[in-house]
Amino acid sequence: MERTRTHFRIKSKVRFIIFITIVLLGMLTVFNMTMGADQANGETVQKYITVEVAAGDTLWDIADEYMSDTDSDMRHAVYTLQKFNELDTANVNIGQQIKVPIS
Repeated sequence: MERTRTHFRIKSKVRFIIFITIVLLGMLTVFNMTMGADQANGETVQKYITVEVAAGDTLWDIADEYMSDTDSDMRHAVYTLQKFNELDTANVNIGQQIKVPIS
């Protein structure tokens, strides 16, 4: 059984170009949606206030005073302060500047 080739003729070049453009734009849109290119990849700027540690202050006190309305679990608030200020422990010194993230 012999195969015959089917030949297609382009009747209108303008319609063909429009069709190809629409198909390519559709493929590009699907690609962007699946690869996440439609999402912003920039870093979010974190806003914060600076608090100077006074005598008797602890990280727990600072978290309770400045973050109690944004975080119901004080342990999480203290952990957030530690990570935000790159502290190894929850110990702070008098006069130390602590950045407290605000929303």
